[in-house]
Amino acid sequence: MLSLRKKGQLIWFQHLQKCAGSTIVKVAINNGERLCQNHGNGNPLTRDGRVIPLWTFSRSELTEFIDHTISDGVTFVACEEGSPTFDVLFEDERVYTITSLRDPYERLVSAYNFVSKRRRHPARSLLEYIRSEDKLWSFENYYTRLFSGVGMKETAVDQEDFERAVNTLNTFDAVSHVGKSGWLEQLRAECGWSKSLAKKANTARHYRGSRYIAWQMLRGDFWPLVTRFTKLEKGSDAKRRVLSVLFEHDIKLVSFAYDLTKCR
Repeated sequence: MLSLRKKGQLIWFQHLQKCAGSTIVKVAINNGERLCQNHGNGNPLTRDGRVIPLWTFSRSELTEFIDHTISDGVTFVACEEGSPTFDVLFEDERVYTITSLRDPYERLVSAYNFVSKRRRHPARSLLEYIRSEDKLWSFENYYTRLFSGVGMKETAVDQEDFERAVNTLNTFDAVSHVGKSGWLEQLRAECGWSKSLAKKANTARHYRGSRYIAWQMLRGDFWPLVTRFTKLEKGSDAKRRVLSVLFEHDIKLVSFAYDLTKCR
């Protein structure tokens, strides 16, 4: 497959939580893409380490940000906290937009396991996580909210929002369906990347190893020991059926994305 990205275009990666975003950022770096000097997983940061809220920028502010970013030689920007003014990105020929989605239920389970293992949420079960007032990554119809511009707030999404999300997703230059066979290879081809992930030692085993845990306990941190024996939520068909009502629009949107990747 020939690259669809034009030479010199800035890649704008709309990063959806727990949809292989970190993998995509690592592949971009391994292929020589230049990220902002201060960044966190591809997201531009201020000098004091705060994420720059690109999703709050006006049309003129977003255009000015793109101007400065390109003039600084940056070729890759990630945005994962909210919905920017997508029209500005789509209308700018200097920008190449990409994103990735996965099965909504699998994403939710992955999100819960992530925050649970890292003590970022008090919920002790997947259902408790969903019912919590702290909606960290657990809003129903998460994808539809982001691509329609509704955002993460206590407002129900409807058919009109779904149609707006479909139109937005259809305008992206490259859409990946995580879980589809060969999805990363297809994205690499579309972005003009020849390399995959860099090979490195398996740090996950070291993190959970006995020496690491003993060292952390000596420092007074017993959490690595706790997480070693923490059971991950594996999900089930029964839970999927019960929770599917929360992802009615997202399920259709992911199906659209899957068909979209087959056509490109």
